Amino acid sequence: MSNILITGAAGYIGGTLLDVLLKQHKQGLELGKLHVTVRTADQASALSSIGATVIRVDLRDENAVKEAVVQHEIDIVIHCASAIDASLAKSLIAGLQQRKKLTGNEAHFIHTSGASAYADTEGWQHGPVKDTDAVYSLNKQIETPGLARDTDTAVLEYAVQCGVPAYSVNPPLVFGRGSGASNQLSFTIPLFVRTFMRTKAVYKLPIENQWSAVHVVDLANYYVCILQAIKNGTPLPSGYDGYMFPSTHQFSYSELLEHLAAALHEMGYIDSAEVKTWPSKEAACKDLGIGPEVLRTALCSNTIIIPVKGETIGWKPEWNKERFLQNLKDEVKDVVELGATSKMMTVSLAQD
Repeated sequence: MSNILITGAAGYIGGTLLDVLLKQHKQGLELGKLHVTVRTADQASALSSIGATVIRVDLRDENAVKEAVVQHEIDIVIHCASAIDASLAKSLIAGLQQRKKLTGNEAHFIHTSGASAYADTEGWQHGPVKDTDAVYSLNKQIETPGLARDTDTAVLEYAVQCGVPAYSVNPPLVFGRGSGASNQLSFTIPLFVRTFMRTKAVYKLPIENQWSAVHVVDLANYYVCILQAIKNGTPLPSGYDGYMFPSTHQFSYSELLEHLAAALHEMGYIDSAEVKTWPSKEAACKDLGIGPEVLRTALCSNTIIIPVKGETIGWKPEWNKERFLQNLKDEVKDVVELGATSKMMTVSLAQD
């Protein structure tokens, strides 16, 4: 059995993944000990109370990170803490390299990135992309800097250099209520809900765009499928071929906002189900409380990622477009119930 380390386990994606793994472990999934990294005493208390082994370490301290990976005999790292700082990932990979040298066994690094790497407003030139395409080569052709894309490239290149099999998981817009011990709200849809409840009307930009999406529990189960494939010795493309796209469906923002307006109106939070148009991007930024760079990536881009590898690892998502649009009332209820604004990841909707 392999010991697993999850970074970012106090967050939305990492927290849900930890909860799913703990539940599956209790149901008979054979995993090694589950470890998490934390920065604060409160995080340590919350995560240790649910059954995780806590490692108090600053991921910016390379030597401390490498020492922690070796000391706790970590064989697999699932990195959910940052999609834009390659240095954090490199420290973890270096630790796995040392672990591999000591044991002679393979160690694996799973990097969580985001679909914003494939947004046309972020320099992506190739349109819809499959995870079986030559993604690394396509990325290298792009001269425009892109935080998530450039981090993915740097992480995979370093992992190849270290001889550590690595995978870049690129979730699209993530939705649904998380089940972690801390943050249980995503970013994008709760942002819409809070904004439109305040403005008493739903607004959109005068553009049409398409995005891919995935429910947070389906996403967590995607990681579980990767872990099972590693455990079973199933060959997985890694390194330069290690891109993986956990997407279940595509939607247009017009469709999303029309269904959200209907849900908010039916629930009595707005007076009309009509979707109005913001007069400018500046007005949208002001209402939403976000900067122009987030607006550009989140609401003005077209980003379609097409999953192929999921089927080969046995991934069977439960959500689709119809279910997504028909259950937006639950998104509203979650925002009302949970209240506090979830922290925004600056890279992409996938890091909600």
